[in-house]
Amino acid sequence: ENAKAWTDNILDTLKRVFPNTSYYQLKCMDLVGIYIIVLIKSSLINDVYVLDSNTTKTGIYGTMGNKGFFTLTLKCYGNYISFGSGHFEAGQSKNEERIETLKQLLNKEINIYTNYEYATTFKDIEYWIILGDLNFRIDLSYEDALSLIQEKKYDVLYGVDQFNAVKENDLFLRDYIIEKEIKFEPTYKYVKGSNEYAFDEDKIRVPAWTDRIFYCKNKGIKMWTYDSIKTIRYSDHRPVVGS
Repeated sequence: ENAKAWTDNILDTLKRVFPNTSYYQLKCMDLVGIYIIVLIKSSLINDVYVLDSNTTKTGIYGTMGNKGFFTLTLKCYGNYISFGSGHFEAGQSKNEERIETLKQLLNKEINIYTNYEYATTFKDIEYWIILGDLNFRIDLSYEDALSLIQEKKYDVLYGVDQFNAVKENDLFLRDYIIEKEIKFEPTYKYVKGSNEYAFDEDKIRVPAWTDRIFYCKNKGIKMWTYDSIKTIRYSDHRPVVGS
């Protein structure tokens, strides 16, 4: 029901913004805390199609969909492009588990020519993008993080971002993943309805860039924009967008 509401809302918005262009829903996938929808212009309906889609649950005992990831592979004009969308393990101390889930996604088997039993892995697809609530945190105190945010010293914050810190010393991640420079405030955790970061003495959550977009090291992909939208405040996250 939630997935349908999102789909209808997105399609209605596209119709308002681009009244002369129609869109076709190529694929949607729903896994409790994750929803992904792929829309294409109707004029491309004969040129883009789904080759492979997979769901991996990593929640409690590996059976619950509250945490996990999707992989979705398309063929477009003879090129392959994959999308991974995830909701990774939460908590300041769970970075090893998040990195393990990310590597699991990168190594996920993708069936391209099922009839010929040809398979590859997500990381080896020609073009790929990973996006979602990947839940990486910042290893600082709440007060120090807030001070750096107020001073807009995002480069200092990024230096102690858990994903970036691991990537610097991990040849596997360095070989495959690119992230455009972050020039926006951490996207979690906000007081709903405001631009104030939440503070709870019983469970302190240091502001962090939990919501990310990664892409592959391929000269055919360039990320033009990477930003968050502060005017959308109904969640304790701020949405992240990229083009």
